[in-house]
Order: sequence, then structure tokens, then C-alpha cells
Amino acid sequence: MSRRNKELSMRKIREILRLSMCCGLGNREVARSCGVSHTVVNRHIARARGAGLSYQQIEGIDDSELKRLLKGKRHLRSRSVRPLPDWGWKDQALNELFTSIHVASSMALLSLIILHILGALHHGMTAEESVLRRMLPLTNNKLQATSHKQQVTSNK
Repeated sequence: MSRRNKELSMRKIREILRLSMCCGLGNREVARSCGVSHTVVNRHIARARGAGLSYQQIEGIDDSELKRLLKGKRHLRSRSVRPLPDWGWKDQALNELFTSIHVASSMALLSLIILHILGALHHGMTAEESVLRRMLPLTNNKLQATSHKQQVTSNK
């Protein structure tokens, strides 16, 4: 069984939380002390904070209840729906204006990128003069021109 899939004992989890919450050690110090990675320490501390637990509460509950509270509901983070940052203005109408400008300009930029890609594919498939080949780096024509320039400069 790999170490990654190994579940920590409740004793070790309680020790992680104690060292962090009571002793005030940093996450990397706790990790060294408990023999786990700092990401494991971060994860358990974040779960305890997310459950709203203080160390006094943790001491007063049994292992099965602590495990249940730390597991909690896991929400899948959606990368497609993230709130836009507050633009810094206290006026809500101004914030909404800049948010709508931000969304509209990002959609326009995305549309232009897609249009550019489609145009390049169109020229690559239908144009007789091989526009796409001239756009690509180090194709045969550019390779021959580069080698010709190198020969001319070396002969001088």
C-alpha cells in the first residue's frame, strides 16, 4: 500500500491539530514533528477550521465524532463559476459596470481568438498559395532561406 493512500490514525490527526492550534507551531514544523507532509497538515487544519472546531472542542469529542466532523461534506470546486474580484469601488453600480465590461471584453477576446484559429485553418485547407505554411516557423521555404543566408555569411 502506498503512503499516499494510507489513512492517518485519529491519534496522529489529534496531534497535528494540537501542535498547530495549542502550541502555535507552523505547518512545516508540525509536519516534521509528526512525520507527514505539510500538505497533509494543511488539509487537516483546514478541515478543522472549516468545521468551526477549536481545540477545546476537539478534546471533548470522541474519535468517531471528530472523524465525522472532519470529513464533512466535500464540495467539488467548480473552476467555471468563480466570483469576480471586488473592483475596489464602494459604489455598487460602478462595480457592476466594470464587471459587465470585464465579462464582455473577455467574451470578445475569446471570439477573436476562435475567429483567428478558424481563419488560419481556412487558409491552410483552401488557399492555393499556402498561407499557413508561410506562417509556421521553420518550414521548408524558411529553412532553405535560413541556410542560404548562413552560407552567404560564411563565404564572406
